[in-house]
Amino acid sequence: MKRFFVPLSFALLLLVGCASPSSSSSSESSTPLSSSTTEFVQEERSNPGKIVYEGEEYPLMAADPDCIKGEDGYFYLYTTQNFSQRGEEGYGFDRCPIYRSRNLSDWEYVASAFSGSDVDFSDWDGDFGVWAPCVVKVGDMYNLYYAVGYSSGYRETTGIGVAQAPTPAGPWTHYGKIFNSGEIGVENSIDPFVMEVEGSLYLFFGSFLGIYAAELTIDGISLMHGDEARDHLIEVSPPSGAFDVERNFEATFILPKDGKYYLFGSKGTCCIGTSSSYYVVAGVSDSPFGPYLGSDGKEISAADSSGGDLVLTPSEEVAGVGHNSVVQDDAGDYWIVYHGYDIDGAHPGERTIFADRLLFHPETGMPYVEKFQASDGIAMPGPRWLK
Repeated sequence: MKRFFVPLSFALLLLVGCASPSSSSSSESSTPLSSSTTEFVQEERSNPGKIVYEGEEYPLMAADPDCIKGEDGYFYLYTTQNFSQRGEEGYGFDRCPIYRSRNLSDWEYVASAFSGSDVDFSDWDGDFGVWAPCVVKVGDMYNLYYAVGYSSGYRETTGIGVAQAPTPAGPWTHYGKIFNSGEIGVENSIDPFVMEVEGSLYLFFGSFLGIYAAELTIDGISLMHGDEARDHLIEVSPPSGAFDVERNFEATFILPKDGKYYLFGSKGTCCIGTSSSYYVVAGVSDSPFGPYLGSDGKEISAADSSGGDLVLTPSEEVAGVGHNSVVQDDAGDYWIVYHGYDIDGAHPGERTIFADRLLFHPETGMPYVEKFQASDGIAMPGPRWLK
């Protein structure tokens, strides 16, 4: 693994020199730094991600990644339940594995969010699975939100649960169910995303049947309006009336940037191996609650719209790309973290983790990945962190 030490002055020249339609945006912002002599550390990286343990590399088979930047300088990754190489614990099944990395490529298994948990999944009933985690810092604590989904498709009993910890790795105190679909009145209530809006916390959720937001209590553990929460829902993206994977979307992620809000959503099919058509689109709004418009000026799920601006699409090498999060490095660059099927990899039928630099078009301001496709097996400079 190569490491590069990049002086701030040189890094700024790189940011300016790369501002072109094919590689970056003139509106791209950087994290303010106090000294021009500050140096960054940067490692070489490549896709797809892998687990590194005691000098050995293992496949990182994971889906629906959420990635945050910890105060210790590491990126932390949370994924849908799967089998994983778990370091000293060996290979096994994990309800919500947690990894960390410096370069968004070489991941170290840290812990399980459900290790030793006595959370009562009978609140949901059925053949449950823990999907699509979302972690956000609330005060001095980290809140982990997750979907409880069902392989047999019980759209009325899917729901959202929550746990809380003092660090990104735990230990986690589980509070269980916040609500299920029947209680909140939104069919297929999965894929949680939580953000603060003017001092209040809101939970965004939904999948292919409209996207909604519900206000949470100040600690983020429960619904602000309790049993009456369904009467206070905010419709963020309207449903089309049918489970339409090309018009509607799932996997909501909202990025505040330069006074705007960018919503990323995944359309297409996610889970049929290398035949998956998943892809990522984006819309922009002046409000976190929408409406989210593509550069054609129309709502991204409207029947007469172009469906939002493309961010990331499948390629001959990588299928089913989507369910992304976005994280920022110390130099101010944005990175999109997502899953996909590595068609020529050792496990083409399993989703794995990809990360690429997120760019912003200088004319439309909309986010995208270079060539609109995942980089695969190509060595490149990774995110930068302070030395």
